Amino acid sequence: MAVVEDFLKQIGNAAGLPIDGVKLLLCLIAGNDCLHSLANIILNYVLLSVFGGTLLSVPLGFIVNMVLGHAYFFGGFLIGPQISMRRYQNFTSGKLLRNAPQSPFSSFLPATIRMLVSFAYMGTFSFISGYGDPEYMITQEFAKSPLWYRLCYPYFCVRVQFVRYVSAWLLAESGCMMSGISFNERGTTFYTKWNSMANVHITTLERACTAKDLIQSFNVNTNRWGVRYVYKRLRFLRNTTLSQLALLYFLAAWHGLYIGYFIAFTFELFVVYAENESMRILGILLGTENTKELPLFTRLWVNTYHFVRSFFFMGMGFVGFSLITYKKSLQAYKNIGYAPVVLFGLWIVWYIIFGAIANNKLRRERAKEEELTWIQSWRNNISFLQ
Repeated sequence: MAVVEDFLKQIGNAAGLPIDGVKLLLCLIAGNDCLHSLANIILNYVLLSVFGGTLLSVPLGFIVNMVLGHAYFFGGFLIGPQISMRRYQNFTSGKLLRNAPQSPFSSFLPATIRMLVSFAYMGTFSFISGYGDPEYMITQEFAKSPLWYRLCYPYFCVRVQFVRYVSAWLLAESGCMMSGISFNERGTTFYTKWNSMANVHITTLERACTAKDLIQSFNVNTNRWGVRYVYKRLRFLRNTTLSQLALLYFLAAWHGLYIGYFIAFTFELFVVYAENESMRILGILLGTENTKELPLFTRLWVNTYHFVRSFFFMGMGFVGFSLITYKKSLQAYKNIGYAPVVLFGLWIVWYIIFGAIANNKLRRERAKEEELTWIQSWRNNISFLQ
């Protein structure tokens, strides 16, 4: 209980609420799902009693069941932008669970496990939250700390804040599992049968060595929604980079209109681009982009390079995301010594030098292949004449 109390205090401090206010808010959230179901039952009863058998009952029933019920379903807003209307309709009509296990406890076990993992993350956050405060980056004490500490601290903040987000996502996911709306008919195990609403992949997140792995491991539903409804509808631009930038700025505006959000998502675009180019160049120089095919020492060196580059820049982007305002973000970057600009320049130098070496290697290999082709063709002609 002490861990839970400490965690509630941390939430209250972050939101500017007393602990009693936090408890009241949690009670309201917990009761929202019950009230959502109860309100649907009462409104449907009233509609059938007053307008039953009339044409007016059809649009009113649609508004109550489909629009209001879908919009205010508690599990929806925490595991992504919203549950798809088709899934919600199939769930309310019973079609979604037609092939689901008939035991009412079939979803109880995976939902309970997910909830316990969420509580573990909550307890972890209550212990480490005091060591990863983003506001500390704008203090004079932080500005006077050693350079290596100032460079590593933003990444530590990212990891601390991820613990908080993951705990909320897992808790919402367990609620969706318990209700049954997350049923996955393609699942084969007790967990995969109920994981269609999963918003975070724990093992991928904790083992991620690249920015791509990190991005694909959390906010899964939001990413899927953005690709489907924003990115794919920008095909007329005929430029993947512009489409990605438009999607990221849409997500930034979704979070808010503070400049810090746009800084963070601009960093994300750069990190992904730098990672793709780095992998392409290293793949040419090492002969393969699959690090599993490399010798152990080379694989460790390559993974360490990707890890340091990707997560350092993700930490730099998180500075803007957490402090959000222009004044605070600028002060934090000043205290870090404008490291993102310096390291961006260093990466450009690395990209030019090793990119040139990789292109030269490709030209030599291409010339060698053309020479071998010409020799083989010449031999074939000689044999034909003989």
